[in-house]
Amino acid sequence: MTKPIPDLDFGPYEVDPESVRLLPQMFCLTHDVLILGKVDANAATPVVVGLADLNDMDTLDSVSRVLRGRRVLPVRVSSDKIQRALAAAYGLDKVAVPNLDSKDPPQVLDRETILGEGDQVERATPKSHIHSAGLDRDDDAPIKHLVNEMLVDALRRGATDIHIENFRYQAVTRLKIDGMLQRIRSPINKANADEVVNRIKILCRLDISERRAPQDGRLTLPVDQGGKLYEVPFRVSIIPGPAGEDVVLRILDKSMAPIDLKLLGFTSRDLDIFQTLIGNPQGLILNSGPTGSGKTTTLYASLKQINSPNIKILSAEDPIEYDLDGVCQKQVGPKLDFADLARAFLRHDPDVLLIGEIRDAETADVASKASQTGHLVLSTVHTNDAVSAVSRLVGLGLEHDVVAGILLGVLSQRLVRRICRHCAKPYVPEEKVLKLFGKAVDGFDFVRGVGCEKCNKTGYRGRIGLFELFVIDDEIQNLIQLEKSLPEIQAAAIAKGMIPLVRDGLLKVERQITSLEEIVRTVPYRQIVAFLREQARPN
Repeated sequence: MTKPIPDLDFGPYEVDPESVRLLPQMFCLTHDVLILGKVDANAATPVVVGLADLNDMDTLDSVSRVLRGRRVLPVRVSSDKIQRALAAAYGLDKVAVPNLDSKDPPQVLDRETILGEGDQVERATPKSHIHSAGLDRDDDAPIKHLVNEMLVDALRRGATDIHIENFRYQAVTRLKIDGMLQRIRSPINKANADEVVNRIKILCRLDISERRAPQDGRLTLPVDQGGKLYEVPFRVSIIPGPAGEDVVLRILDKSMAPIDLKLLGFTSRDLDIFQTLIGNPQGLILNSGPTGSGKTTTLYASLKQINSPNIKILSAEDPIEYDLDGVCQKQVGPKLDFADLARAFLRHDPDVLLIGEIRDAETADVASKASQTGHLVLSTVHTNDAVSAVSRLVGLGLEHDVVAGILLGVLSQRLVRRICRHCAKPYVPEEKVLKLFGKAVDGFDFVRGVGCEKCNKTGYRGRIGLFELFVIDDEIQNLIQLEKSLPEIQAAAIAKGMIPLVRDGLLKVERQITSLEEIVRTVPYRQIVAFLREQARPN
């Protein structure tokens, strides 16, 4: 039989560890919620819960659902007390109790100070439709359980990355959701951060004694979702720093990859054109944009579209993000770069080559030769817009006439967040944003998400692509061969129907899919100004 939590005054209520653990650990820690008093699981009486924020109706609703619809009576309790009681109830060895707005070092309490010597507390199993199916079943190891819960919680929230950052006085956990980092309340703190990093190293089979050099690895989390078992891989990067090691885990969940061209956000016109481009038997198709703009997803969607038993597809990737059935995927390494792999691919009689990135003259040369000798080549370059890919290839040593001959098209893209449909409300953007776009947004009915449980109170849920598709036809090919300037080539492309990146963004704002603020956040300011200047020019 467990004892009540000692040394914490909750007025007329005592904290019963067994009752506290009726709610999932990570939910309680991140939402500052604590069950007060002894709860009879078989009764229908109201349940008293301590909340740091009595106005957090979403959390109260979630608690009621977990407790099978029982009435919930909220009582205000400080976040400090809630976190201490939770640390004791869930048996965490240590808990940091910092004021997040304070610059003073946090107070760190050990397990004996919170529980009293000799007290033993069991740990709970998360109650959710997603839970671990056996990464480690040793529930007597708090750090193992903590890491397991962190990974599962990130999956529940729909995160793509987990960042564990060590600072002088505290350790911070942030999740990347819909392309934006969000700080979360986490049981990982300055006292246990090193143990957490070591646990992650062990799972990745890395050297736990190495603390001065970066290390990369991979781990797999078995997950039970709705009774169905599947494995979620995580790509792990660890780098040292003056305050300790930082960790970033990239979640490579196949269920989070919308690898279907129709789901990415193309206009119907651009989708038809792009599908025609990737159906070519030979030539070069490039995807441009910064890191994190969805280029890999688009390339995978393209391969899925054209993949068939009748063609051979080889890909050189750094790293391999998702396994694609029917595609021979190879990993770039220290001894084999993109150029080496692409050159080796040509001896395997491929029909289609995917080269992760054209980043140097050697890779550009191999890609151009493959494109000229009867292969379709898909790759990426880092440029601000689609037309600039021409100068990028020339800068890597290809002649203008070669570029004009092999290039079929360039797709430039960005990712913007979708407005949450569950909490969308009409609003008026800030004056400086409206002033920037001027007459280009006249007549728009703007909406934004005010924040709800569905969108983690961000106002956004999911992402969609903005696209600029530059197609090389006979006229554009001639302009490239004549070494015309990029503005001339761009003007010709727009005259032929190319939708600039900014224009595609405004179309999605007009359709209330995203917001003007997202366009400003993701599209380079120079491109916005250039587009608006061109729009204002008299015909």
